[in-house]
Amino acid sequence: MNSPRNRNQGKGIMSIKSVALECTTDGHSKEYRMSLEAVGGGVFEVVALWGKIGTSLTRTVKFSGDEAKAEKTYQKILNGQLSKGYVIVGEKNDGQTAATTGTQAPAGTVRKVIARIPPMLCGPLQDRSELEPYLLNDRYVLEEKFNGTRKEVLKAGNVLTITNKRGQPTGKGMLPATQAEFLKVPFDFTVDTEDEPVGGGCVLLDILALRGKPRDQLSHAERRRVLEAFYKEGRFDAKVVRLAEEAVGQKAKRAFLKRMEAENAEGVIVKDNDVCYVGGEAGRNYQFKYKFQATASVIVAEVMVGGKRSIGMVLLDGGKTVSVGKCAIPVNKEIPAKGSIAEIRYLFAEGGSNKLNQPFYLGRRDDVDPKECKLSQLKYKPQPSGN
Repeated sequence: MNSPRNRNQGKGIMSIKSVALECTTDGHSKEYRMSLEAVGGGVFEVVALWGKIGTSLTRTVKFSGDEAKAEKTYQKILNGQLSKGYVIVGEKNDGQTAATTGTQAPAGTVRKVIARIPPMLCGPLQDRSELEPYLLNDRYVLEEKFNGTRKEVLKAGNVLTITNKRGQPTGKGMLPATQAEFLKVPFDFTVDTEDEPVGGGCVLLDILALRGKPRDQLSHAERRRVLEAFYKEGRFDAKVVRLAEEAVGQKAKRAFLKRMEAENAEGVIVKDNDVCYVGGEAGRNYQFKYKFQATASVIVAEVMVGGKRSIGMVLLDGGKTVSVGKCAIPVNKEIPAKGSIAEIRYLFAEGGSNKLNQPFYLGRRDDVDPKECKLSQLKYKPQPSGN
């Protein structure tokens, strides 16, 4: 099982050089970050992030191809930004990330830069046999899988930026008590969290930046140590913000797995101790989830089906939509709107009809793209073996 190791060790994705720029003239308050990365197989990418200072940044791959053209594109974009009034506030070469402070900008323009990174997603493990190799290998650790909402929390000064896993500002934000816990921390940071799971509060999953310095290029084991120190220094109220529990070593992982099953947890997450933070879909190749209960993100196709508090559900299969049945909405929950995404727990899907057996509505998902609502996510009822 290959993984992108710590980028500074030259494994996996390697940042060849990067630059951080800002424009604060004529009433502007903009930042632009760019990096030249070797992504493997002789392919080089120029990646840019930009936006208003202190907010989450938009990420775009500006070029993907051979090294010579990537270098040319990088320099052309850099020259273009400088001509627009941007100044360099940090620049690094030879596999290091862009500095967060520097001396090349005019006095008063240097600031700590923290950019949003897409959350590292998880690939599915379908059954216990697929989980077993990770229990045997001490390179991998286990964490509990939560059923809240994935949120990235970025603190810059006295401002919190809270985004879902799609990089969008969350509709509900965070509870005031949770925000207050993060705001009382006297320094800047970016953390990956699971907000409002069963049991309440907010769970710290990972740390991506601390005091203006990126931490995503560190291995998971190194980031975990930084996260634990951050949690201790932050003096969080454990009833509001807690640290995800982690099990290391075969014996501890098996005991943890047994306890999670006994406590009716949703499942466990497998993390590679050697891997850097691989944001977005690519993370599914290096971080995995094993669910004890089947859940699916579905598209709400109908509401008030038959005049009752229920929804009609569909999933995508290629270029068509496929009905997966109906689901009642509990009286203590708001009926989701047509076209929205709903999270459903179910026993299994029926072969042939694709209907979900014993569906239960968990809530809306504003962090899931409709394109992710695929039929392939379903677990089907095991078929009896032939004689």
